[in-house]
Amino acid sequence: MVASTFDSYFGALQTWYDSQVAELRHLGGALALQAPLPVVVEEMGDTWLEGVSSDPSKMAAYRRVVFLRSQCVHHGGCDPASAAMRNATFFLAKLPEHTWGLPSLGDSTSWTNQALEAVLASGNAGFTNSIHAWAEQRQFLWLAQQALAAAAEGTPEQALSQAILPVLRSTIGGDGTPGSTARIPPVVPAPAPAQDSRYIAASTSVPIALQCPGAAASLVMDHVTGAVSQLQLAGSTGSFASEEAPLGLLQYETYDQNQTEAVGKQYNYQNFGLFDKPNVTANANPQAQTLYPTVASAWVASGPGLCSVVARLDFPPHSVSYYGAPAVTWVNITVGSDSMQHQSSMPTGTTTGTVKVTLTMLNATRTRLSQSMHLLFPSIPTPMGQNGTWTLEKLGQPVDPHTVMLNGSQWQHGISSGAVFGPAGSGA
Repeated sequence: MVASTFDSYFGALQTWYDSQVAELRHLGGALALQAPLPVVVEEMGDTWLEGVSSDPSKMAAYRRVVFLRSQCVHHGGCDPASAAMRNATFFLAKLPEHTWGLPSLGDSTSWTNQALEAVLASGNAGFTNSIHAWAEQRQFLWLAQQALAAAAEGTPEQALSQAILPVLRSTIGGDGTPGSTARIPPVVPAPAPAQDSRYIAASTSVPIALQCPGAAASLVMDHVTGAVSQLQLAGSTGSFASEEAPLGLLQYETYDQNQTEAVGKQYNYQNFGLFDKPNVTANANPQAQTLYPTVASAWVASGPGLCSVVARLDFPPHSVSYYGAPAVTWVNITVGSDSMQHQSSMPTGTTTGTVKVTLTMLNATRTRLSQSMHLLFPSIPTPMGQNGTWTLEKLGQPVDPHTVMLNGSQWQHGISSGAVFGPAGSGA
């Protein structure tokens, strides 16, 4: 661009900016004469979370890197204002929002998994560019690591860069050079609990009971679905779960074209088109289904320091081959009495305790068909006889997921430490 053209553009931008500043000052003066603005308390939500499933490996790596960064800032001496930390944060800033990859594949016929694999093998430019876009996004994690590695030897920032290395190598792969993250590391099956002497095999023909003497707690896992059908914690007089309202029920759903378009119209009601899948009925005929896994095997441990049940869950074969369900799923439910950061806001006498649920899904089939996966935790009456509600921890504050503003994310939330279940209105 020649200097005269640049000066012309810059002058126009400066004129526009000055007019906006003047308008804002005028508006501010007018508002000062009016009644106070209303206070909005609903959660705004984070609507771009819809895309996190595009590259779960990248998002898993991102979450771990951000956790390590936070630990270093709060406990390890990392200075957020240092050049290395500012550069690393710059590269990390966009990753949790822009998760989709590139749109507009230009293909509205290759909807079945078989057709998808064929078009991928053909080197189709639209699909290839999308894969390259995901690899480029992964590269930003390596750029953040390299920015920290540029810090002086012996500094906390340099040590943080070394802590991030194994995280990236085990999740997104590559070595930091452009394009290397396109290689997805092979999935290593979760180790069977049978290899841990603290676990013993449990029968899957009857409900799986777990007693936790150290935590004064107990639970029962449904031997068919793997959900918790009974849960009693220290100090409670009843169960936090039931057969009618189980905790941690894994649910997989597939959607037909009408349902997919309904979601799109609800999400993007002003300009429908974001979630549509034209011709999917004619070319793949996906069915609307709600599917649940079954328990294939289970192990329990109730010794000192560990109270846990681990189960392998298998989805129906057709949901894996024709849709996108994982080939193998592991669920680990561990009960403890650890204190939680929100307990201070709970009423005196409220039962407290922790239930840690770790869900590991391996080798999900890549698919273009609409699908969703949910791990359900319904709101039920508490053992204290009060109506219970769930509260999510977001950015250090408790948030009610049922009060989300219009256009916010109604069903997905990014949380930092977990969720709390307690009496309604407790703030817990």
